[in-house]
Amino acid sequence: MEFSEVLEKRYSCRAFSDKPIAREDLVSVMKAGTLAPSACNTQPWHFICVDDEEKIARIAKCTQKGGLGFINRFTPQAKAFIVIVKEKPSFSEKVAKVMSSRDYSPYDIGLAGANMVLKATDLGIGSCILGWYDEDKVKEELNIEKSKSVDLIIALGYPESLDAPTRKRKDFDTVHSFNSYGEK
Repeated sequence: MEFSEVLEKRYSCRAFSDKPIAREDLVSVMKAGTLAPSACNTQPWHFICVDDEEKIARIAKCTQKGGLGFINRFTPQAKAFIVIVKEKPSFSEKVAKVMSSRDYSPYDIGLAGANMVLKATDLGIGSCILGWYDEDKVKEELNIEKSKSVDLIIALGYPESLDAPTRKRKDFDTVHSFNSYGEK
């Protein structure tokens, strides 16, 4: 698939089929995450792929926290999850944060997640990046140190339907400028 086609086909899939995902495809998706750029090349991530059926069910339950569990009601259908753990900052990352007054790790982790969902799309695998989950329970389920944070979870599975939904996007003319805000 050409890159522009991958970009057009990627969407937040919330209906997965029963088809399992091959472990080598999950490895390819995670390897794509490792190729993401990061500030000072810190690579502040660790990826945990959950592909065991029982653990998938437990992680899916963690994504349905509180009274708003209906938001992620589709997650029990997932065939895998990739949990992105933020690693403790390196020395160069700490220096960059002090010098710029900005923590770059959320951007870095977002870029890694974007690479992974784009690679999944390229392989025909649907994905949905989740931000709603019980972090403490996820840490407990996956033996993650309390001092680390779970920054994103990606649900994966083959789409139930091959027809991608139409995505609403703002008109391009309203979201770009040249050389100065609002300048065309």
